[in-house]
Amino acid sequence: MKNKSAASFDEQLLRMIVGMVVRMNRETKGTTQANVAKAAGLERTTVVNIEAGTQGTPLPTFIALAKALDKKPSKLLASIETL
Repeated sequence: MKNKSAASFDEQLLRMIVGMVVRMNRETKGTTQANVAKAAGLERTTVVNIEAGTQGTPLPTFIALAKALDKKPSKLLASIETL
């Protein structure tokens, strides 16, 4: 079993990677954080925090973001694996 600090590091790293993928896909789509947030039913600050890696992304939020970015959640998840 991992110690608590290792788990925290893994969670922080995962948040940063998810944030990078969301930001890259948003920028590729050519849209703003505000537009993605509106399409996903989120506050803009939530998208800002996710992209910055300071906020975790629960599965329903991840799915909403994927749809707002015109991506299948599985494709967005697969792009995380490539980093």
